[in-house]
Amino acid sequence: MSDEAVEGAVRLSDRLIAVRDDTSGHWHVRTLDGAVLSVGSTRWREGAHRFQPDLPATSGATLHPDLTVTGLADPVTGALLAIDVHQRDQEPFHDIDLEPTWRQP
Repeated sequence: MSDEAVEGAVRLSDRLIAVRDDTSGHWHVRTLDGAVLSVGSTRWREGAHRFQPDLPATSGATLHPDLTVTGLADPVTGALLAIDVHQRDQEPFHDIDLEPTWRQP
C-alpha cells in the first residue's frame, strides 16, 4: 500500500483514489493497493467485493425491517472500504458520481 500522492488523482477516502484521463475526461477509481474498481466513472462500488456483515450486539443487532447493511471491500486484499446502510429493496447509493461536465454538449 502506498500513501504517496498520485499526480492528477483525487483522494476519495483513506483507501480510494480517482484519476481522470486528460484526453477522454473519463474517471477511474482504484484502491491504494492497485485494485481497479471502476473505469469510465467514479461508481467504485460496482467493482468492490460485497458481503453481508453481522451487526455487533452493542449496536442493537437489528435495523428497521426496511433496511439492510452491505459491506464493501477491496477485491484483492479484502480491506474494508465502506459499510452502507440502505433500503432493503435498493442498491447502496453511489455517494461519489463525478462526470466530466466540461465535455458534455
